[in-house]
Amino acid sequence: MGNSAPTSTPYSFRGSAVVAAVIDTLLSTPGLSPARVVFGGASAGARGAMVHLDYAASKFAPAETVGVLDSPLWVDLPPPATSTSKGLLYQTSMVYGLVNASAAPAHLLSRSCKGESAQRTRGKADGSSGRKMRSVPLFCATGSQITRSEPPFCATGSRLLCSSSLFCSPFVSNLTPPSFTLCGGLADAHKDTPHYCLFGEYRLPHVATRHLLISAQFDSYQLEQDVSNPLARGAFEFDTAFGEKMHDTFVQFESDQSDNWYYSQPCYDHAISTSSSFFTLLANKFSEDDAVTGFLEGGTKQPSMVDFCKDGLKACTKSGTYCPSNK
Repeated sequence: MGNSAPTSTPYSFRGSAVVAAVIDTLLSTPGLSPARVVFGGASAGARGAMVHLDYAASKFAPAETVGVLDSPLWVDLPPPATSTSKGLLYQTSMVYGLVNASAAPAHLLSRSCKGESAQRTRGKADGSSGRKMRSVPLFCATGSQITRSEPPFCATGSRLLCSSSLFCSPFVSNLTPPSFTLCGGLADAHKDTPHYCLFGEYRLPHVATRHLLISAQFDSYQLEQDVSNPLARGAFEFDTAFGEKMHDTFVQFESDQSDNWYYSQPCYDHAISTSSSFFTLLANKFSEDDAVTGFLEGGTKQPSMVDFCKDGLKACTKSGTYCPSNK
């Protein structure tokens, strides 16, 4: 996600630009004319696929694009007071600025630079600005289009691409930012919390492309981020609350009557599509393999592949009765 050059850190975060470049390369490759594209990932890859799925579908049209998203669903539940963690929603707010997510598309958010653009873009008649600007290439957003600015400041009336700190963001000139909406309908829904567009619980309801969402009720990655040892005796109360929150979120998603499929095992694990558990662990007698195969083959949508363990994590480990195996 995002499109940031090294500034305060020695790292670049070019996820959105890389996705756009890969798709453009595929589309320009002779002989590739797919009838269907499966776009997805697991864990962090699923979160990246989640925010780019609608863009990918628009690019690959008229081919059908579907998403298979294994464990992108982070839920908003503050860690217990005894935890040193500030939680994944806070982490997402920090990542949003670090990766410069607000500069990934030209029209990422309806929120602009709050008047900063008008002050920064108003120059003198000779083309110089009233204040010193960075001597790096900048990209300007006019409506929904990205254009290179020459000289490196935007024309009056255009909107600068800005980071969360409202400073204009430099880009490597040979890696053009992709012109798509990363945050979609969340721009109006969460004006004061733009990082919500990267957070599963808030982003997934806005994903329009048909997809299969997969996550364990007791997602081990999230629990270990919120509580250093989720299996410790004192953590069980939070674990149970987390499981209930995850289950309630799935139930809410299922109620939308869409063509999306949902799959959740009452287990303590994470992103099992890369392990043998993909074939063996069950949710209401269905393995994850059954869910993916049925979804991709256009089978009849099952009444529910979301299983629930009401007794909490203590009873729901992989050896427990509520995380059954077909072997």
